[in-house]
Amino acid sequence: MPRQTGLLCRKGRYYLNIRVPKEVRPFYGKTQIIRKALGTSDYREAVREARYRAFEAESEFEAKRKILPTRAVVAEREKLHLLSDREAHNLVFRFLIGLEKISPVTSKCTTCGHIKVHHFG
Repeated sequence: MPRQTGLLCRKGRYYLNIRVPKEVRPFYGKTQIIRKALGTSDYREAVREARYRAFEAESEFEAKRKILPTRAVVAEREKLHLLSDREAHNLVFRFLIGLEKISPVTSKCTTCGHIKVHHFG
């Protein structure tokens, strides 16, 4: 019979170790591995029970993944927290200066009254 992933025998009793995926660990605290007692000392029965419990755990992980925000949302939130107030101010200031450079400025000539167009940059 093929070996079952995560199946562990301790003192004649079988247990299942299930690794908690990184993305759902916040739901489980610091726990990286969940150990479940299979309640048997028979290998064949333990394998059957382990497959069932592994399926249950994967279904639970999948349900928790649906609750989590998408990676794009998380990345956007992280970007917002990376800028200090000063950095944000400088970024906006440089953007506005750039707009001034590309947009024409008009003024009236004080001597003759015709309109002049000034381009900066």
